[in-house]
Amino acid sequence: GDQAGRLQVALAGGYGGVPGNLWTAKGGFDPKAAVASIALEAAKFQLDRLAPILARTPVVDYAKTSVDTKVQLEVTREGGKFTGEFHLYGLNVGHPKIADTEVHGLDLSGKIDGRFDRATRRLELTRGDFRTRDVPFSLTGTAAAPPKPPIVETPGVAVAALPINPATGRPRSSPMIGP
Repeated sequence: GDQAGRLQVALAGGYGGVPGNLWTAKGGFDPKAAVASIALEAAKFQLDRLAPILARTPVVDYAKTSVDTKVQLEVTREGGKFTGEFHLYGLNVGHPKIADTEVHGLDLSGKIDGRFDRATRRLELTRGDFRTRDVPFSLTGTAAAPPKPPIVETPGVAVAALPINPATGRPRSSPMIGP
């Protein structure tokens, strides 16, 4: 096909200022058509590489904890879709709000598929197959953000429509305070 104007994406980075590359993003982007296809990958690594970040969290004994993930994103003007998988092995956590004693050896893996629609601001998880402690479970569902208020255009002026007060059915004239 015609590749004119299409940009190649090749990024790599880490987390929270920790040195080293822990993930990559590769693919293509067509700015004119506003479409992209990006493969994100964090190859398997031990969480001790994130020691400066994890030192301030409930995650403990993380030297042997490992994680990896792969996600494919397809994005258009209308929204996008994603598919991927992840694995987290040997997670250990310790915090009094989680449990009286540290919890060791937590594993979680999953395969996901879903899509996002910009117009409706809707995210749908169409596949969520997970496994923890050799117990499989599935989760699918939809989350949607409230619609944005419409923009009322007047020559030379753009004004956002005021939200409706549900108690009175009339537009709010000032910012909402409280419920």
